[in-house]
Amino acid sequence: MKIGKEYADFKSFAEAKEYGFDAVDYPLCDLEPYYSADFETLKEKFAPIRAEADAAGVEIYQVHGTWPTDDKTPESCEKMVASMKKAIYCAHILGAKCYVIHPAMPAGWGDDDAPLARRLTKERLIALADVAEPYGINVCLENMPFKAHKLSPISEVADLVREIDRDNVKICLDTGHANFYGTKGDEMVLACGDKLACLHVHDNYGYWDFHSIPYTRGNIDWAAFRSALKEVGYTGPIMLETSVMHNIPSTMRALAFKLMYEVAADLDYERKSE
Repeated sequence: MKIGKEYADFKSFAEAKEYGFDAVDYPLCDLEPYYSADFETLKEKFAPIRAEADAAGVEIYQVHGTWPTDDKTPESCEKMVASMKKAIYCAHILGAKCYVIHPAMPAGWGDDDAPLARRLTKERLIALADVAEPYGINVCLENMPFKAHKLSPISEVADLVREIDRDNVKICLDTGHANFYGTKGDEMVLACGDKLACLHVHDNYGYWDFHSIPYTRGNIDWAAFRSALKEVGYTGPIMLETSVMHNIPSTMRALAFKLMYEVAADLDYERKSE
């Protein structure tokens, strides 16, 4: 498997490769410039980024889609989906295989809003899947840590994705978010099954979204997680969503990245079986 990490901490794709990472999760989180720009402008912006990644030998495997998604009115929903559709085109230019989105989270969340959020999320996934299909991109719904959100648990995400039943509607499993519900390391993977297309890997104790490096601050059973990845046949990158501590001395920067790489590599069942 490839070993990956969110791109934000790296100074360049070459630096990512220097520390051993050969895949990244690239941020496409803001509404702009995707909503107002034309396709040619977007191509001019993102084609050089793809070229830089290719030259470094790093795959932009997945991109993190538009945030926030706290829209509720028809007008805001329309703008959100239009932006996401253009962002999928950007993901195509970047060569990404997965476009990760969060569920719709209407303002003033409560039990009365749950059916609306589920409907909006389902409609959005279907609309984006139509756009992404010709590009060979999976639209991946990520599970969330918010206890008041009915679509947060990985089991609910998996149910919705299977209900949609589209080949390119998949799941991005966020391990730290799943841990908020006490979902065990193997159970969170098995809930996704063959719908698992990409990962956000980090740890916590189930009460705060620390985004800790696995094995350092948290209680997820990573051996069980690794075994479950093998059981479901997951072959995408082990993609960390952890960061180098901002106050770490620059002389220790390389050590921090090395630790993250080695931890991620330990979760690769192909390497552990050698």
